[in-house]
Amino acid sequence: MAADKLLKFDTFGLIRIDRDQVTVSITAVTIAGKSINRTITEGVQEISEINTGEFASYSFGATLEPGNKSRIAIKEITAPASGASVEGLPQVRTVIEHALDFIRERLQPGDGYRN
Repeated sequence: MAADKLLKFDTFGLIRIDRDQVTVSITAVTIAGKSINRTITEGVQEISEINTGEFASYSFGATLEPGNKSRIAIKEITAPASGASVEGLPQVRTVIEHALDFIRERLQPGDGYRN
């Protein structure tokens, strides 16, 4: 596969989804070599698709775009026993966006990002 066919991500991370909280660990490394890292855990409205004591985990890549928009690709690592797909739930998306906002807030001119 030619490199020009690959999606270009500038931020990566892991997501853990429990019944009542979502944890996002996020990392970005700028062209200037600056590393930005954070783990954010937020309580969420109960996610009924996940049983008590279970969790789901995902990896993700994101591209920060102008206007506080993002393109995000998510890959399942561990599914809940119910087999439900939970990565697209609004509660999960909200915590991912909070983590991406954290990265955006720390970007400096010349860091090598598009926005």
